[in-house]
Amino acid sequence: WLLVNPHSGAGKASRLGLVEAAGRYGVDVHLLAPGDDVRTVAEAAVAAGADAVGVAGGDGSLGEVAAVAVRARLPFFCIPTGTRNHFAADLGLDRARPLAALDALDGRERHTDVGTVGGRTFLNNVSLGAYAELVRESGYREDKLGTARALLPGIPRGERPALEVG
Repeated sequence: WLLVNPHSGAGKASRLGLVEAAGRYGVDVHLLAPGDDVRTVAEAAVAAGADAVGVAGGDGSLGEVAAVAVRARLPFFCIPTGTRNHFAADLGLDRARPLAALDALDGRERHTDVGTVGGRTFLNNVSLGAYAELVRESGYREDKLGTARALLPGIPRGERPALEVG
């Protein structure tokens, strides 16, 4: 079962024909609609008998679906169609070729670290401090070094508001 956020990555899933491609692998797809609660939709898929759950979207949707998979002790997979996709990058998935991630459905299972911070599930990494400040800047992916040069000097001087962790 795969949850697809059609707005993630400026509509990348639709442009690439992800729904059709997933269907060729026998994957049931749910397109996220306005008003859908990601966790509730994923829990319903598990209750209906899904034997694995996945998400095509960004890191926000990913954590919600992964939390359901962990609780249900089911395999989890991701298709990197979001803007940043840190988890997919950490796995070594080719973010420029998101449909290639469907090949994982025929692969072997790998284990990863899962954590909870403030009631929110994180896979493999949590960003705090200076790095968290850098990656939330819109130009970071295109110009990592330039973004770091612009932001890092101001962080210790308190020129940027403190990151709130709740």
